[in-house]
Amino acid sequence: MGDMDALMNVDVEPPLAAGPGLRSPARTMPGLDELVRVLRNPELVFGAMSTHPACYREDPVDWAVVPAEIQRILEVDGCTCDSVLRAFQVAAEVLRRHGVLTCHGPVDLAFLEHDDCTWSLRAHVTLDADHDLTFDLTAEFYRQLSELDVLPFVFHISFDSCWPFDESRLASLEFLYDNDAQDEPASDGVHR
Repeated sequence: MGDMDALMNVDVEPPLAAGPGLRSPARTMPGLDELVRVLRNPELVFGAMSTHPACYREDPVDWAVVPAEIQRILEVDGCTCDSVLRAFQVAAEVLRRHGVLTCHGPVDLAFLEHDDCTWSLRAHVTLDADHDLTFDLTAEFYRQLSELDVLPFVFHISFDSCWPFDESRLASLEFLYDNDAQDEPASDGVHR
């Protein structure tokens, strides 16, 4: 069996209970197994990968609960796995046009709870590219999704750079964070 065949036959753990007060899905939604395979093996969509390792947040992804959580989030919004997979295909097309590779490893996931008690999911795809190019590619990707009307509102894909951030660039942004000088009114009540 070739490497690609082995990747296509990856077993995905069955969905677990969706959490306190939430019931487990009665059946797996169409395309969920394929979506989880792509998240764990992004090379299935993006192709060749860089030798740089992908970056991850401090909280590791618990792949045992990922299928049930994705299904719960997508079903509430009426989003399909096919629309999310299509968004990944668009992301791959954008990266191929620019010759940018993803970094080696699974996609990092963040489950986000919002003020209105709804949930969404952000998939962080690490690129072997500098921060400026990563930002530009993200903007192009979302423009392309919008033009194709393929915006899965509860499942977001973001590009992150594996390159170190040049902290000297922060000095040019200090004015954004200099609250003492900018946000306090002078004694006459006028902001300066």
